[in-house]
Amino acid sequence: MSPIDDKDIRRNNTVFDKIGVENFKAFGALQRVRLKPITLLYGKNSSGKSSFIHSLLYLKSTKLSGNFDPKDTKLLRFGGFDRFKHERLEGQIVAFDLCLNGADLVPIFSSGLKSFNIRLEVKRNGDPKLGPVCLQQILFSISDEEPFFSFRYLRKGRYKLEVDPKSKSGLKLFSETEKNLETVENSLECVVTENYLIPDRVIAKSGTKPQGILVAKIEDFLTKISKEISDYLDNVSYLCGNRDVADQGILDGAVSSNDEEDSGGLYYWEQIRKDAELREQVNTHLRLLFDKRYEIIAVDFFKSSTAAKYAENIQQDFTSASEEIENQENADNDLGGISEYLDHPMKDEKVSSTNSKEEKEPEEKPFGELVEDKLDSVSGDRIEIRILDTHSKTRLKLLPHELGFGVGQVIPMIAAACLPGRTVIVEQPETHLHPKQQADLGEILASSLALQEGGREGSTFIIETHSIHVLERLGKIIRETSKEKDFKGLRLKPGEVGVYYVDAEETTSVKLRRMELRDDGKLKRKWPGEFFNEDMNDLF
Repeated sequence: MSPIDDKDIRRNNTVFDKIGVENFKAFGALQRVRLKPITLLYGKNSSGKSSFIHSLLYLKSTKLSGNFDPKDTKLLRFGGFDRFKHERLEGQIVAFDLCLNGADLVPIFSSGLKSFNIRLEVKRNGDPKLGPVCLQQILFSISDEEPFFSFRYLRKGRYKLEVDPKSKSGLKLFSETEKNLETVENSLECVVTENYLIPDRVIAKSGTKPQGILVAKIEDFLTKISKEISDYLDNVSYLCGNRDVADQGILDGAVSSNDEEDSGGLYYWEQIRKDAELREQVNTHLRLLFDKRYEIIAVDFFKSSTAAKYAENIQQDFTSASEEIENQENADNDLGGISEYLDHPMKDEKVSSTNSKEEKEPEEKPFGELVEDKLDSVSGDRIEIRILDTHSKTRLKLLPHELGFGVGQVIPMIAAACLPGRTVIVEQPETHLHPKQQADLGEILASSLALQEGGREGSTFIIETHSIHVLERLGKIIRETSKEKDFKGLRLKPGEVGVYYVDAEETTSVKLRRMELRDDGKLKRKWPGEFFNEDMNDLF
């Protein structure tokens, strides 16, 4: 028996124990994923792995825009509600099941409740073809019990509050009597502010006077839960290997990079650009992956030859344009003067200009000096970053597109492992990496948990992958930990890694099969459908 106890596992930042999806893309019947610090989704192509991570991106996009019928967003192209609902059936309800952990919500769960579920049901309101898509119903329950609390959509962001006054969970949560809870249903409505996904404010219906203390309790509960969900979605990052974003992050140091509109890691490029300590942490992992060949360096734009060349080019363009304008103005003035003279009634008289006084205009600086003054006036914090090739004789400073695709793709993921407090969704991180580098990714993922040794929460990773090498390296770290050792300073327990196989073999609706890990880092059972057995089949 291993000395490692799974109940003491590290959890990282998420307040969600599980996230479930129903009637979304490949998912029909409700399927839940228990989130771990590292969650890996395996499965054949088009089995439904992406459907799960897209469900989280849908909630994030909806929270940001307030639109439950998104088509094209900067995060993802959804195509609209009628295209991503399962089997595209009319009247279909798309549902999301969020299980919140009470340990992270101590102020709310002072009553002793450990966790509860929130079910979000999205549907077309009214006409199944023409009606607007909205969050139709929100249900609060303990485990699989009947809901003790629910909201039904009314109109324009307003919801009817419904309470089960006989629910033991509801009575315990609000420390109220059954009679007091009965008054709530007929006297209160709830509304959503622009920053939240679910209702967070309570308003009294016209002509009613609900009990003030109870109203305050309910609103406090809703505000805290809404904020937890909102904060979680705000901190969801999506990495899909967008090379254009990588170059933008390096070149546009002044951009306002918000991960809510980013599918390629611009948020992380910007953090690397600004934070010298983070750059060094990323470089430590980068040297591991690429045999000490590449490292990220900072370049001060205003002190580089780039700035001087930039100013010179602008001056040349400005000079050429100025000469063109001046020539045109001279031609226009000559023609205008002749025309005016021919038409003037006193054209035969000479006009003396001896009494006129010409004002002397101040002398202007040459354009090049103006540019230099401007550059000198800017503080030297406009940092751009480059990737240094240490094997190059001239020590080339490169952009991601000037290297193999794998380098630029993996850097944001490394930065995510070094930074605390986010949920990082990654599609195919092993793409363009050879097997050794894929295995080394496992070490980088495990290093995120090591942040807790310094009192910080690491990021949580949800990864869609086909790489067995990532899992095998994680398994090796687990095996060494079970022997009360560590692997390169890393420790990992079986309960800190979640492995799921997305099975689409039996029906049109996929099933999530949980693949548990043993203390020796091996799976407790074989992969379904001879997954990962092709090497043995080819050998024998």
